[in-house]
Amino acid sequence: MLSRRLFLQRVFLPVAALAAGCGKGKRDNHDSRRETMDKLSQIAYGLRRYHETYGHFPPAYSVDEEGRPLLSWRVLLLPFLDYAPLYRKFDLKKPWDDPHNLELLKFMPPFYRSSLAEEKSETTSYAGVFGPGCMFEGSEPVKLSDVTDEIDKTLMVGEVKGAGIPWTKPQDIDIQAHPQLGDPQGFSGYHEGQVYFSTADSNLMWLLLNKPNAEQLQRLFLRNDGKPIDF
Repeated sequence: MLSRRLFLQRVFLPVAALAAGCGKGKRDNHDSRRETMDKLSQIAYGLRRYHETYGHFPPAYSVDEEGRPLLSWRVLLLPFLDYAPLYRKFDLKKPWDDPHNLELLKFMPPFYRSSLAEEKSETTSYAGVFGPGCMFEGSEPVKLSDVTDEIDKTLMVGEVKGAGIPWTKPQDIDIQAHPQLGDPQGFSGYHEGQVYFSTADSNLMWLLLNKPNAEQLQRLFLRNDGKPIDF
């Protein structure tokens, strides 16, 4: 299993080298970008640990006996990111907006909140790529073996600056409803003109709003459409 220390080193050593040559203004901007990458890397690390434990990634949400969504994968991931005590406080048989579970919104872990978001925000800064053929499909979990496209170019979790999703709510970004980058209710970044993502293989990718184009972006969202990705 890849340790968190080695995982973060793999992602950030090249970034640290770039930072050495930055002036103060550029460094401040660079630091906020690095913090974004750090948080996405923590989430990616937790997803990888979950997969190593269960043989699949968490489903988009848990469900009750009648199939009604209860809690987001962001809650299910807590024990794999050193937040087991918070996880145990949830009533896993009740929905996110049950009064008991609502009380826990205020304890949102820092890795779900961008450093550029409001300090006491209870809405997540990061959401999953959701829809048929995506890494998050609903109550059915996805395995790495389900990814038949290029795994390092299959997007899994991205920035959602304006979506306003409570972090425990079983909601992500439906790519059919919000297929474009920069959509305030879809994937939109905290750094002008860019959106950061983690991929199915736990690496990071940042995209410009105008590159890739719409067709290329759809290919990045899907894990098994069989179409090559070149941009």
